[in-house]
Amino acid sequence: GVNYAEGKLSATAIEGHFNCPYANFLQRGVKLLEREELDIRANDLGTMVHEVGETFIDKVDWNCSLEQAKALAESIFSQISEKQEYKRYQQSEGGKSAFELIKKESVRFFFFLFEATSHSQLKPKYLEVYFGGKKYPPIKVDTRKGQMAITGKVDRIDSDGENMAVIDYKTGKVEKSKTDLNLYTGRKLQLFLYAKAFNGKL
Repeated sequence: GVNYAEGKLSATAIEGHFNCPYANFLQRGVKLLEREELDIRANDLGTMVHEVGETFIDKVDWNCSLEQAKALAESIFSQISEKQEYKRYQQSEGGKSAFELIKKESVRFFFFLFEATSHSQLKPKYLEVYFGGKKYPPIKVDTRKGQMAITGKVDRIDSDGENMAVIDYKTGKVEKSKTDLNLYTGRKLQLFLYAKAFNGKL
């Protein structure tokens, strides 16, 4: 089975179980890794996009032009892609081609992010925020095995001082789904758990 820390469970693990118990077991129980011969490993891709996003949000002037925002995103991606952990991918033709596609998609993503955020009263306030500690406590739930503490890490929280929006970045395709059904079956719990964890605490 999957051995979780005693009394603790992440929001991601809960959602993973309800989506596919077998895949969740292979990932968190057996701890299977991506095959090394792939041009770019999925977790490295996700880490890179998150890093570009954090830096972009930290440096961007929300009053600048769309062209300036796009140029900033391109510059940040180029700087981050030079890091040793990503540079090795550019040693093959396949890796170079993949990097160009990732750059194009990353810049396009943060370009739209900027356009949407610049017209909203909610602005990015917290990045990579963890709940489950003293500052932001975990969500406590009673189970057949006793009380469990649900923990997690939110990619971004936007706020205007009174209201908030919880944002979780995803790489790959995100399918449109029936929100109520997926919430009821446990397949899409993350954002709801994140919102509950930070509601009234920011």
